[in-house]
Parts: sequence; C-alpha cells; structure tokens
Amino acid sequence: MSAEARLASPPNDRPAKRARIESTPAGELKPYCETDVGITEYINPSAPGFSAIIKQRYTDFLVNEIDLEGNVVHLTELRQKEDKKPETEATSGEKKEEVVVKEAPKEEEKPKPIEEEKKDFEITPEGRAEMAALIGEECLEKVIQLVNTNGASAASGPVLTRADLDKDERTNVHQTTRKVFPGMFETEMIETGAIKFTLLKKKQRNQRGGDRSKPRVNRQVEQKTWEELGGEFCHFYLYKENKDTMECASILAKLLKISNKSIGFAGTKDRRGCTVQRFSIHRIKHERLQNLNKSLYGFKIGNFSYSPHQLALGQLKGNEFTITLRNVKAENVEQINTAMQTLKEQGFINYFGMQRFGTSSIGTHDAGILLLQSNWEAAVELILAERKFMRAESVEARRVWKETKDPAKALKLMPRNCVAEYAVLQAMVNTGNTRNYSAAFQAVPRNLRLLYVHSYQSYVWNLVVSERIKNFGLKPVVGDLVLVEEEKVEGKTQDVVDEEAPELETSTMHNNDAPVVSTVPKVKILTQEDVDSGKYTIHDIVLPTPGTEIQYPKNDTKQAYVDIMAKDSLNPFDMYRSVRELSLTGNYRKIVYRPSTVSWEIVKYSDGDKQLVRTDLDLLMNTNVEAGERGQDGAFTAIVVKLALGTSQYATMALREVLKMDTSSNFQAAMTAKGEDKLPVE
Repeated sequence: MSAEARLASPPNDRPAKRARIESTPAGELKPYCETDVGITEYINPSAPGFSAIIKQRYTDFLVNEIDLEGNVVHLTELRQKEDKKPETEATSGEKKEEVVVKEAPKEEEKPKPIEEEKKDFEITPEGRAEMAALIGEECLEKVIQLVNTNGASAASGPVLTRADLDKDERTNVHQTTRKVFPGMFETEMIETGAIKFTLLKKKQRNQRGGDRSKPRVNRQVEQKTWEELGGEFCHFYLYKENKDTMECASILAKLLKISNKSIGFAGTKDRRGCTVQRFSIHRIKHERLQNLNKSLYGFKIGNFSYSPHQLALGQLKGNEFTITLRNVKAENVEQINTAMQTLKEQGFINYFGMQRFGTSSIGTHDAGILLLQSNWEAAVELILAERKFMRAESVEARRVWKETKDPAKALKLMPRNCVAEYAVLQAMVNTGNTRNYSAAFQAVPRNLRLLYVHSYQSYVWNLVVSERIKNFGLKPVVGDLVLVEEEKVEGKTQDVVDEEAPELETSTMHNNDAPVVSTVPKVKILTQEDVDSGKYTIHDIVLPTPGTEIQYPKNDTKQAYVDIMAKDSLNPFDMYRSVRELSLTGNYRKIVYRPSTVSWEIVKYSDGDKQLVRTDLDLLMNTNVEAGERGQDGAFTAIVVKLALGTSQYATMALREVLKMDTSSNFQAAMTAKGEDKLPVE
C-alpha cells in the first residue's frame, strides 16, 4: 500500500497493536503515518489546504530558544567584546584609543644587573586608606608584612579578613587588592565568608603583571574570582547545524576534558535544522571556551556570561521557529493567507507529533506497551528486531541476533550509535545470560527507557483527543477539565522536554542526576454553570496522559481511555508498576494550542537546493543569500513561517493544520524526492 493510500485509510482499519508487533512480518511493515498514531482531526476540516515540503534543507528549519523572561536567543558574537583584538586605524576607519606597550630593549642594549639593597614595599597613602577602610589596619599590616617577608610571615597563620563581609564588600576587596598590590596576591573567599590573601610567587607575579620591568604584550586581562565574574557557571549560546544537543555536549566535554555532568542546558533541539540554545559549564572561563570555536565542526558558541546557577532542563519558555515551506502548490495567494490566518486566530490541535513515535516501521510506543505489560522478553526482542526504515549499518547485527541469538556476535556488528540495542547486547555479554531480559533492558540509558513508555502515553492522548473533538467539537462541555493552578509534587519526575527533539525528550539528561520535580497541576471539572457562563473556551480545556496522579474527564471522553488501552491489555486506572520508573504520574495537556506569534512571507525562488533564509551564523558572519535564490521572477513558491510555541508543542502539528497533509518524515522525504524545484543534474 502506498503512503498516500495508507494516509487515506480510516483509523479504525489499521491493524490491532499486538498483531502489528507479533504477527506482521517485518518486511511487510510500512512506516507510521499520522493516522496510525491518532492524528486524524483538524480545527477547520472544511478549509482547503495546500501542499508543501517541510525540511527539504536543514536551513529550512531554524529554531531559537526562548528563555524564561521571554527573550529569543540569538547568537550575535563569538568572542566577548573586551577580548576582541583592537582594530587599527587603517582597518577600522576611525580613531581608536592608543595602547602603548614598551618594547623590550635589544640584547646588546640590555642594562647589566645592579645589586641593590632590598627595599620594603611602599604603599601609597591613598592605597592604604582604601584597603584599611575595607579590611582594617591590623589586617592590612599583615598583608604588607607578607610582601616584605616574601611570604615568610605566613608561617604564623593565613591572612584573613573578617567573616561578615557582604557580597559588595568582598568584591571591593578583590578589586582594590589588585589595584594597590598589582599582581601580588590571589584573593579568594573561604567557607567562613572571610577572604584569604595568598602571596604569589615571583614567577606568577610576572605572569599577572606584578613585575613591570619586563615587557608584556597582553596586560588587558587580570584574573578575576568567580564571584566577581558573576558565578561559577559560564553561560553561553550554542548554534548548531545538523547535530543534536547531546552530540554537541559530548564534543565540548571531550575537548575540555571534563565530565558531561558539568554541562547543562534547558532543552534539547531537533537534529535536522539550525538551532540556537543556551548552555552552561561549571568553572570553565569564557576565554577558554571561545578559543574552541576554531576546532568545532557543525556548531559554534558565543554570547558568554556568568551565573551562580547551572542551566537545568525545563528552564525555557519555548522556541521560536522560522520554517521555510518549499514547492508550495495552492490555488491562489488568498488560500495561503486564509489558512495562515486561521492558524493565527484559532490555533491547532495540540497533538504529539510524529517525531514522538520514531521513524522506523516499529514505533517507540510499541515497546512502551510491552514494558507496561512487564513483558521484558518481548520488549528486548522488539528493540533488536529487524525492521524497515532502520539504520542501514545495524541490519546485519539484527539479522545475526535473529538467526543465532549470540549476543557477542551481534554486538561486534551493532553500531554504538544504536544506543539501546548496543546496551542490551553488551549487558548480555557481560552477564553471560541471554535470558535475563529485565536486567538487559535496565542496561539501556534511563532516558531511552522512559522514552518508550512516555511515547505510549502520547499515543493514547492523541487517540483520546481525536475522540473528544469528534464527539463534542470545539466547545467546552460538562465534565471537561481546565487547569486551576500548578503545585510541586516532590519526589516525582516530570517529562520536561523540548518537543521537537523526541529522541532525548524524556531524559533527566547527563547534566543533572537528580530527578526533575513534577509539576502536575490541579484541575477543575466543568459544571453546566461553568459552561453556560462563557468563561471557558476550547483553548482552556486539557486532557491527561494516563498516570497515577491525574484526574480523568467526567464525561464520555473518560471511556475513550478505557477502550483504547484495553486493546493493549492495559487499564488507565491501574498505572502503578513494580518498577518505580514505569509508574507514570501523568500530566495535563491543552487540547488546542494557539501560538503566541504567527507571521508568514510568500517568496519566489528558482533553485530548491539553495537556502532562502539567513541563519544566525549567516547574519553574524554577514553572509548573504546568493543572488537569484529569491526573487519575483522565481518559478517556485515558498512560504517562510515564523511562530513561537511553548516547550510541549510541535511545530509540525501547527503546519499540519495549514497544509492538511501528512507530516511524517517518510512521507515528506518522498515529496522531497519528487520535488519539481530540483534542478536537473548535468
């Protein structure tokens, strides 16, 4: 059956879940399309759609993170301004402040050393007054004595300030010490809150500018404490192309020779696209980070700052998407504008997108069913099974496992980037037991283990929301649920994710071993009085994903959960499992979402292989789109769509409402291959 024919099949005609997993030969399976995972309804089904290609090029999909304050994150600099090399008058075209550095005398001009009687350090009256006001006369005398005895006086004990200094006072001590005793001391706050003075060795003083008799080309950067910088975490923006977030984090950790746990980020981003997001690294200064740019392939870092706090998953408001839809086929411009205006005013059904369910002929939710059934053997076999649309490099390993059940042989052939499969086989080899399926599955990284069961929750939610809209339409009804307020439920994990990067979205990630605190909010069940009041609209209605800590609707929608999960031998009212992480708490999700901003531009172009929108890196490097790529005389039409979404919304589902066509990757890949805007190869 063709992808188009399968898309057209009614949802009820699709095979039962268990039959798909156990009975259907893998070679006959087709990749999932939208109707297979419950994506069937539209806000305005009567409005005509139009065809277009999504993500023909990775530069057609730009994602910029939105921080908690609502600021859109853009990469605007690769080096901090004070670290940039000063331009000369000739290159800059304007006069710069002169920086005079005396040259070292030539070898024959160097004066001969003269033996001099050692003199005590002379502090200026102004310097003495400033330091005494900050640390007191007694402490100041000890500091001066350290210099005059070349540190010998430290034998009687360290030189410490009083412990009750506030942050501003400590900052003043650090700064004034560097001014009055240039390059002589390292000052640091100890656990008591006092500041400790450590006299630097002469070699260190020269490096820090203490010995001014020797020439130094670069005197502009003096060492600052973490407190003076703003905190122990260096925050920066990461721009990447065709790479996923975890891959970039691993590369940085390797180059810096640090643990992955030192790196934090607020959300994961889609691999296929150009994305910008915030990162944090513990106790690495920006000078070291910005110098990595020359070694980075596929991503760059910049816009450095400091904070006392690490970035953690969920610390973002959402994402701004700039999406180029290519090879648009519409009857006229009015049809496009009407569809986009409908999206802007009414929003879209808030389905979990196709990325949530994987791209092979066996979905991640298929494994989730087996895990919730505690069928460990079937789950492991499913993960290792042959299938269509899988990684080509894993085909032979899967075949060997199927024919021999020898984990060692299969492991030698399994690529490491097939993370779950590799982990399962490695566990079997390490234990020498091929029948302990539960232990083998527990070897899979936690983020992937959770991905399977969360994917099933999403699958059920999609099917239920379709039933809700078919039965009741786009208006609130008695028994519907609306959010009241959020409250923290300690000790439970919450699916804090960036929905456009599903392969990682359920993870607590490597940047924080502690589970994310659940925020399952309270809900209100609508009464007839609530409905009649007109206070609530379809944009207020929520539905839960199945779990232990949620409330189901008090109308016919509740029965939809029962009927849908019964087909998989599961019960929505029995979600506790002996394995704690599989006891899902559930959460609420709005059934219709209206983007905070929607805008669009219709453009003409002539070559489908040329990019139409400049990325952040293009703007930073002042790279222009080549002449002729966009223009009024182009033979093809594209729409550049910009919209802002929350962290739990899929941009592809917003586009689906406009296009009225399947957004699955395999369907889109087929359209791209047939694209008329591809120039013939000569």
